[in-house]
Amino acid sequence: MSPALKRLMTGTLIASLSIASIAPAAYAGHGWGQAKKYRRFERVAYCPTPVRVVERVHTSNGAPALAGFIGGLAVGAIIASQTPVVVASPPPVCVEPAYYYEDAYCGARYSSLDSYLCRTGPHPYHPRIVRVVSVRTGECVQVVRYIDGRWYDWDEG
Repeated sequence: MSPALKRLMTGTLIASLSIASIAPAAYAGHGWGQAKKYRRFERVAYCPTPVRVVERVHTSNGAPALAGFIGGLAVGAIIASQTPVVVASPPPVCVEPAYYYEDAYCGARYSSLDSYLCRTGPHPYHPRIVRVVSVRTGECVQVVRYIDGRWYDWDEG
């Protein structure tokens, strides 16, 4: 049902109830002329409707509270008695890097090519040429250059 139709139905219902409660009751009795139209000899008596009273009496002792307290203690004791699970894992193995990367212009050392790119930024002051140096021997193994988002072998000639 659309919201507009619901609003229309609600408005119509409220309007009809308000008109029915405000408008005087139609006098459908017999009468003459402009007088009130009910039977002259009819007696109208108003009797109030009886009121129904329901009384509920709750009696309670401390048994439910005591049971809840004891149950809470039991659950707490069960949870507290659990032994912690210990997971034994071997210590991390630190592998010494085989290479480090040295800037060909300033001689700064980096642990990876990505760290070199992060350090130099998007607009370096010199071309991005890096020497790949062996940690064990200290000799230059390769020279690479970063061009257009990729690393290429670079011969210094």
